[in-house]
Amino acid sequence: GEGSKKRKREKKEKKEKERMDAQLHKLSQWQSVRKVGGGLDNLGNTCFLNSTLQCLAYIPIFANLAMSITHSSSCSVSSFCALCDVEKIVRKLHTSRRVTPLKLVRNLRKVSRSLRLGRQEDAHEFLQALRQRMHEAAGKGVGRKKENDDFPSHIRTIFSGKLSSLLTCAKCGHISETEDEFMELSLELRRAKSVEQAFSHFCKPEYLDDSNKYRCGKCKQLSKAEKRLAIKQCPPVLTIQLKRFNIFGSKIRKTVEISEYLKLKIPHLHPLRESRARYNTSFRLTGVLVHEGQTCNSGHYFAYVRSAANVWHRMDDETVSTASLNSVLRAAGAYILFYVSQNLPPPRSDEG
Repeated sequence: GEGSKKRKREKKEKKEKERMDAQLHKLSQWQSVRKVGGGLDNLGNTCFLNSTLQCLAYIPIFANLAMSITHSSSCSVSSFCALCDVEKIVRKLHTSRRVTPLKLVRNLRKVSRSLRLGRQEDAHEFLQALRQRMHEAAGKGVGRKKENDDFPSHIRTIFSGKLSSLLTCAKCGHISETEDEFMELSLELRRAKSVEQAFSHFCKPEYLDDSNKYRCGKCKQLSKAEKRLAIKQCPPVLTIQLKRFNIFGSKIRKTVEISEYLKLKIPHLHPLRESRARYNTSFRLTGVLVHEGQTCNSGHYFAYVRSAANVWHRMDDETVSTASLNSVLRAAGAYILFYVSQNLPPPRSDEG
């Protein structure tokens, strides 16, 4: 019946996820040390797209997957496929002096209905939509139906983590938890001088008392409670969006210190987390997407990326130039940061 079908599907998906974990482990380091690649032509206000692609192209795990044409070699989609196209662009970026992302630009509306050709768009909105289309393509290419988004894919394995909201009852100590998947963390810049500080604010406990007491599910009392966000499982690639723009689109212009190495500490992490969650807690910066200008839909975007040879470069549309680590860590309009894990979980062994 339905139950055994569901169990079979879950077992199959678990096996698929373990297979991906093992494969990603092999691909998490650059396979060869090569010089920095080429720039991308600006096809009319497409710097938001170019800088996003450059950041993705220098995430080792993502670039290695694109190089090994994992998806496009078996994709059955005959029309535009976001993942096939991005794989192709990433391969070209690492082997050519200049790349024209014409097909992707022409199919912008297929990435998201709200994107318009020739208009400056928000790079963060583009990244979210592109990641989602790539995840769907990874499923569709193997004959999955689109209705259910909840399936393993390389994109999800690389970028998604688990975030828990924890409520602790002050009377009986019971912890109630809601868990959500995240593809990136959005950090507030107000009151933060550095990314580390913004991270600590993100996980800082709030206290519910007096007018907003909480009714505990266990002791059934109205009680004071502590509420906090904690990372239950971090992805191999941690994406951080710095909330530079308010709801009206105007910009918080301050410079925040970026750490080259980011370590998640105990207050950031889930207190009851399973043993595997102690992995992916130590990260190194691999890309910074920068915005210059007043609002997210105007101004200019470019990217800083760390090449396979460990040298930082500024990728500004067609122009590629070397950059000092210091200029990256002090980048004035840093908007999206990409960190790669330094301590991936070991692939699971096959026993049991």
